[in-house]
Order: sequence, then structure tokens, then C-alpha cells
Amino acid sequence: MRAKLIAANWKMNGSFALIDAMQKVLSPLLEETTCEIVICPPDVLLYSMKNAVKETQISVGAQNVHSETTGAFTGETSAPLLQECGVQWCIVGHSERRILFGESDEFIRSKTE
Repeated sequence: MRAKLIAANWKMNGSFALIDAMQKVLSPLLEETTCEIVICPPDVLLYSMKNAVKETQISVGAQNVHSETTGAFTGETSAPLLQECGVQWCIVGHSERRILFGESDEFIRSKTE
């Protein structure tokens, strides 16, 4: 049976200071968990988050990914770049992306290919 998954989407919140504080608070709590934990901070915090949790059971996820691997897509991040940051998970098809950015089922599907 697969472990339960807990994912935390930080949205456009968080900071480098929060990552440091969180690491100190969560470390003792993680010793007893059987859940898989994923934290999805804003892209600018991904690398720092990955370093902060490297000796824990926490995985790092992205909040979005673009379907193309390279190109003129200002503000977007490709799957290869996310992998370089150590990202193992990604939120795809979030309702906010659908509503605010008009992402269709077809476009969301293209992100997974």
C-alpha cells in the first residue's frame, strides 16, 4: 500500500527565512511520519528548499511547469530546469491556472507529455 501524500502549496508566499525556521521545527516531527510530504514553494525558493530538506523525508515540488523545454516564455519554467533544481513533483492543472490564465485541458495535458 502506498503511503499517504501530504502536499503543501505555498502559492506566492514564503521566504528564505521561513525555510530556515520550518527546517528547525519540522525536523523532529518527521522522524515518526509514515506520510510522503511534498512542499511546493514559489520557483525562486525551490533550490533553497531542496537544500534545506536534503537530509529529510520531504520532497520538493513545483507549482507549475511549461509544456515546452526551451523558448521565449517569460516567467515560465521548463521540466528540465525544474529537474536541475531537484524537483520531483509538480502541480499541474490547478484551478487557479485554469481560471486566471485560461489553461485548457488540452494545454494542461501537453505539460505532462
